[in-house]
Amino acid sequence: MKLNHGSVAILAFGFTVAAWGQQSAPPLTLYDQGGVSVTATETEDTLELAVSEPDPISVTVEVDRNQNGQIDRYVDQAYGVQHDGSLCAIYLIDERSTTACFGFASSAHLKDLTDDQGRRRYTLVVPKKELSFGQPSARLVLVIWDSAQKSRSFYPPEGFQQAIFVPYAIRQAGAGKVQPIRDDPGAQPEQKPEPHPDAVEKRVATKPEPPSAQAIKQYMPLLAGAPFWVRQMRIGVVRTDAVSKYHFVVNFTVPDAGVRSPQFPAYPFNLVTVSGSRVLGVQRVAVPNETLPSIIGDWKPGDAVRLEFDLPKEYADPSQGWGLTFCVGSTSRCLVSSNLLLDNADAPEPYVAGPHIRVENRSGVYFKNVVVNGKQYGDIKAGASTNYQTMEHAYKYASVTLTTDTGPMAMHPIDYIGERQLREGNYTYVLTIQDGRLIIECMVD
Repeated sequence: MKLNHGSVAILAFGFTVAAWGQQSAPPLTLYDQGGVSVTATETEDTLELAVSEPDPISVTVEVDRNQNGQIDRYVDQAYGVQHDGSLCAIYLIDERSTTACFGFASSAHLKDLTDDQGRRRYTLVVPKKELSFGQPSARLVLVIWDSAQKSRSFYPPEGFQQAIFVPYAIRQAGAGKVQPIRDDPGAQPEQKPEPHPDAVEKRVATKPEPPSAQAIKQYMPLLAGAPFWVRQMRIGVVRTDAVSKYHFVVNFTVPDAGVRSPQFPAYPFNLVTVSGSRVLGVQRVAVPNETLPSIIGDWKPGDAVRLEFDLPKEYADPSQGWGLTFCVGSTSRCLVSSNLLLDNADAPEPYVAGPHIRVENRSGVYFKNVVVNGKQYGDIKAGASTNYQTMEHAYKYASVTLTTDTGPMAMHPIDYIGERQLREGNYTYVLTIQDGRLIIECMVD
């Protein structure tokens, strides 16, 4: 089945809703053009996307997780395969920028990866829970990148506004397996005629609405003052407002404490506990134990772990002193996270003496390996900017080296005679290219 977009595509997939969730459901063709093909197959808990791409074409799958038809910063995600054959899972920031690879702790993985005679084939396996917030469907956009032509195209061209609609069955809480829907739970399975298109359209129209973007908050917990292992955890939190409670999805990476300090030898990482409390006077009040989960496993440093739980709102207000943390390790010792209720973006930036400088790429090309005054700023996409770094001495212009697709570029000032040093504060070095030359402009933020 080859999809066209719009209402016809939704109806075409609607015919398969009753059949999906069964092992015998055939793969669905999402894309088949120019030697590139993408098909979808459902398992009980995952969606498997089989991709076939000829060199020099590569496919990235973007996911509208809250299904609102637009890109939501640090909520919607994308999956692609790097040149070395490893999976790259990233958050979308806007239409032009993303996080770096491994921007979140994904449970997706690759299988059946082959690269033979100029064609790469692989299967991307993504848990359904990771594709959407409990909705019985996914909405996908395929990004086709041609490295030879330096061109990028989207399917569908409208992006998330007309994303590919892929329905699937979801495992209900407490259920052992997904069962086909029957009018009589005690009745034997029977062959039913294919539904009339009007009935399918009604079923699609009455499917549960996804949570609004206002109900979802995605953030990194507070890092200021946290021990070194918290930064290794790379914690990401997605909090969904569910009336009287919040639904939390917490992704993190198991840290390697022993690498940084001999005081922390290699942990046996087989238990994650979640706890919450606040202090009233000299008394500590804890969140009831039955409210928060503990999970048992067998992890090593670098492994991705996903926690998912509900927290009543009465225990979730940090302004009232509530704290929420997880601890990864064992029953005897563990490494505790920072407070999951505090958004790092809301915390004031720590004061550091000297000018704080970030770099913005205001050209139309991709800058790689950007180095300014000896400081590494990494790769910067067109239109994107970096985090601030502190420089002991800086001026309105600086020494810059970088690489573009056409080769290296550099700017090296002869001297700073007559120039005053930048005072303490926040600045942006704006880089552009004019007539083949690299241009720098200093802006006060």
